[in-house]
Amino acid sequence: MLKAEGFDTRIAADGAEALAMQRARPFDLVITDIFMPHKDGMETIAELKRDFPATQIIAISGGSRAIKTVDHLWMCRELGVKAFTKPFQADELLSAVQEALALHVPGK
Repeated sequence: MLKAEGFDTRIAADGAEALAMQRARPFDLVITDIFMPHKDGMETIAELKRDFPATQIIAISGGSRAIKTVDHLWMCRELGVKAFTKPFQADELLSAVQEALALHVPGK
């Protein structure tokens, strides 16, 4: 959907790969799942915020049955990250992407 809207997109299998890609060629926006192998979304978000503070972040999650007591998306919102529960509508994500990119300040 984002490619069809004209956005340059890349896909990473997990947070570790996404961070390697970000270090090689920083993106203006990262959309991350919360539950991923090797480096989960919360770790990925923390590193992005520390090392790439100008990069906008959108977090998504369908939740996890194993972790019921922690609301990860609430924690993301507290960190200033736009967060969505799966499933979500395509227009919701597109609107969030457009809003996040409008907030992006290159070089910061």
